Amino acid sequence: MIEFPPASLPYWARGAKDLEKLNASGSHAAPHGSLAGKQAVVGDHGVVAEHHASRNHRITTDAAVSPDNATHQPGVVSNGNTRPQNTTLNDRIVPDAASLTQGRRLNFGHFSNHHTGSKLAVLIDAGGYGTAADSHLIGYLEAFFARRPDLHRRLAAVYITHSHLDHNTSLPHVVQSFQVDRYVETGRPNGEVTTWMDHRLSQTPVIQHIVVTEASVEKAGPRGISNARVDPLACAGVNPRIRILSGARVPVPGLTKTDLETENNHSMTIRIDYGASSFLWTGDMEKPALALLAARYTGNKLLDADVYEAGHHGSDNGTTPPLLDAVTPILAVISVGHRGNSGSKTAYGYGHPRIETLQLLEGRITAARPTVHGFMATGKKQLHDFDESRAIYATGWDGDIVVTADAFGHLAVELPH
Repeated sequence: MIEFPPASLPYWARGAKDLEKLNASGSHAAPHGSLAGKQAVVGDHGVVAEHHASRNHRITTDAAVSPDNATHQPGVVSNGNTRPQNTTLNDRIVPDAASLTQGRRLNFGHFSNHHTGSKLAVLIDAGGYGTAADSHLIGYLEAFFARRPDLHRRLAAVYITHSHLDHNTSLPHVVQSFQVDRYVETGRPNGEVTTWMDHRLSQTPVIQHIVVTEASVEKAGPRGISNARVDPLACAGVNPRIRILSGARVPVPGLTKTDLETENNHSMTIRIDYGASSFLWTGDMEKPALALLAARYTGNKLLDADVYEAGHHGSDNGTTPPLLDAVTPILAVISVGHRGNSGSKTAYGYGHPRIETLQLLEGRITAARPTVHGFMATGKKQLHDFDESRAIYATGWDGDIVVTADAFGHLAVELPH
């Protein structure tokens, strides 16, 4: 779902807090420059490197006008609302940023505040297939903490959206390598990773264990769960908020026995807000559960987000028209493998991203991006060339993706080359 940008990005900090979000499937992006605060979301496939030849795109909105420059800027559309109706993309980066670097199946968030001294990092998912993915993730986190000794190799929270190997397989290695304060999950046993974690939770040092179910979400009220147990962030100025909108499900009308046997439908939905900027992850939730999710939050805008990580790696069952009606994304990121990888557990094997999903996203997202030569799927093992010119990014053709947002609603995208 949030990190530090490469050194080539011209950041400067004017606010009390900057949020950086990195989803790095990647390697070593360094947090250079003067930032008042940082947050990150990191993923596990691809490379985030300190490229001076990086491509910077800016997606600007009417909400992206800072208080000391509250006039129209080139490429900024203004309608006076906190949520923009239109967007324009250009090639500048913006200050006071919250950035999300998107890779595959992993989100790492780093938050610090110079005014309060609070310094925190969180991790969303820790998956992938094979030893190479595991080594890459641990190596990435080792390099990150080596650059940030002030964080003391500490993860304030690890969130596992659901217990599939492409989301949790590296969790034991993470827990063995770093201090983990909280483990937030759905509580559904599913294989050796959850068995290992159950055993580890009985040992020291103690890890707080928070299980999120639909019952706990409903009990929290119509705005989901956002308390100190699931959201360890407490920053002065603009305080990022982590909110959980769904958890492990129980039999209800609208879900069949088969639906409930599908682990994807028990995915946690996670929302992160930073001022006027917002991000949404639905895990691998599929159509029946997505229908219940959209119905629950109809009318209260909690699914309405600027940046949407397309569900289930761009599968045709992970994004629906009613969901997009609720989200109204400005920008979408698809966490998907590279075209050249073969085998059953790959973009090629699963057929991701599906053309139906890309068409749905293109029907909702009006912002443009520099055209990229990508690919789409018409079925399993059926990948085809596809050129994308809307603000839809995918790790399979873009590599690691850094989405930067500030508290006023600016969005910017940085790619590695």
